[in-house]
Amino acid sequence: MSRLLVVLGAVALAACSTPAEDEVSADEGQFQGTVSNLVEMAFETEVRAPSEAEATRLVTSQLYWLVGPFHELGGDPRLTWAKTTKGRTEAAEVAEGARAESIVHFSVKLEVAWPKNRAIPQSYDLVLPRRLDSTSQSAFYDKYKDSCISPYAHDVDYSNAWYDFQPDRSGCTLAAEDVIRPKATVKKTQDNTVNTYPEYDRIWKDKKFQAVVVFGRDDKDNATETDLGAKEYAKYVAAMRVQAGLTDVVVKEEEFRDGGYTNKLALIDAKMAEGRTVHAAVFLLAKPSLSTNEFVRRYDPETEEADFVAFAGHAGLGGNIQKLQGIGKYKPGQYQVFVYDGCDTFAYVDKTVFDKKRAANGAAEDPNGTRDFDVILNALPAPWTTGDPSVLTLTRKLIDDKTPTKFEQILEIFPRSGAPVVVGDEDNKFTP
Repeated sequence: MSRLLVVLGAVALAACSTPAEDEVSADEGQFQGTVSNLVEMAFETEVRAPSEAEATRLVTSQLYWLVGPFHELGGDPRLTWAKTTKGRTEAAEVAEGARAESIVHFSVKLEVAWPKNRAIPQSYDLVLPRRLDSTSQSAFYDKYKDSCISPYAHDVDYSNAWYDFQPDRSGCTLAAEDVIRPKATVKKTQDNTVNTYPEYDRIWKDKKFQAVVVFGRDDKDNATETDLGAKEYAKYVAAMRVQAGLTDVVVKEEEFRDGGYTNKLALIDAKMAEGRTVHAAVFLLAKPSLSTNEFVRRYDPETEEADFVAFAGHAGLGGNIQKLQGIGKYKPGQYQVFVYDGCDTFAYVDKTVFDKKRAANGAAEDPNGTRDFDVILNALPAPWTTGDPSVLTLTRKLIDDKTPTKFEQILEIFPRSGAPVVVGDEDNKFTP
C-alpha cells in the first residue's frame, strides 16, 4: 500500500564489514519474520541545533532518515522503540555573525528487521543529517533532492524526504558538514520463534469469535467503490455473507460522517455449529488520522472483547497507525491478535498498545504487555492485494480452529514483499 503525504518536519514522533557470529542474547524474544531476522544496532550520533533542548527534541526525527537506506537493504528500523541517551553538549564553532549552535551527543540502541538473505555484520555504516530543524531540512532537501533522493519518489518534499533517502545512490555526494556517519555495532537479538500458533483455545473459550477490521481508503476523497480500500471493504463484507460454516448471517450497514468525510460500518452477526457465534465490526474510513469521536464511539466498544483487531490501508507515514494505537479498550485476560497491514508498520507501531495491555493485565502479570497479545506488522512497504484482502484470509483461518494455522503459515498470507513479522508470540502455549 503506497504511502500518504504527512508533514513531520522537525516533530519528534516519529557499507558492511565481516559477518558476526549468530550470538543470541536473553532479550524479550518476541519476533518472527518471513524474510527478516531481528538485530540490535548501537551507535553514537550527534544533532546540531540552536539549543540543547532543541537538539534533544530532534534526535528522534534524525532516526527517521534511516528508513530509506534500510529499504534499499531490504530491512526496516523499529523507530518508535529506539532508546536514546543524551551525552555531552558542546558549542559549535561558527563564523562571526552566524547563528550559534549546540552540538548534543547521543547514544542510540535501535532494533532493525534485517533481511535473512544478507549476512548479519559486526558493524554497519550509517548516514544521518546533522541538522533537523525545518529550515535546515529544507536546505538539505534542496541541495540533495536530485542526487540523493529516490528518482521514483512521489509526493515528496523536505518534510518526508527521509522515506526515500538513498545516500548510497550513484552520484550522491554528501558534504561532511551536512551529515554524520556513525558506525553501528550489530548483534542478533534472538532466534526467530518457530512453530507457534495463535491461542485458538482462548479465542474460542467463550464460544464466540469477535473481530474489528478497519479498512482505509486509498484516496480519502474518493467515496465510491472504485477506490482500492473501498473495494477491499466490500470484498470482506461480501465474503463474510457466504463464509463456509456460518449460518443465519445478518449484515447491518450504515454510513456516518466523521472528520468531514463519509465512512461506513458493517456489523456482521452469524451462527456456527456447536452453539458458536461470530461477530464482526467492519469499518471503511477515509483516513484513520482524520477520524474523531463518531468513529471512536463505534470502535471502542467493539475492541474490548475482540479476538481479532486489524487495520488494512495506508500507514500515512505513521499518522494512521498512531491514531489507531491511541484508541480502543482493553480487558484483563483478553487474548487478541492484532494486524497493522500497511507500509512499514514495524517502524511506526510504538509501545502504546503494549502498555495498554500491560495496564489491563497488571505489570506484575504482564511486564512486556505481550502475554495476551500477538501483533502482525510489515517491515517494508506493503502492496494492495489483488485477490482477497489478507485480513479476510486471516479471519477465516482464526475462525477455523479445527485445522489451526501456525504463524509461519499465517505470515505467508501477507505479501512477502512487505516483509511481514509477528511479535509477542514467544509465550504462546497452544498446540493442536
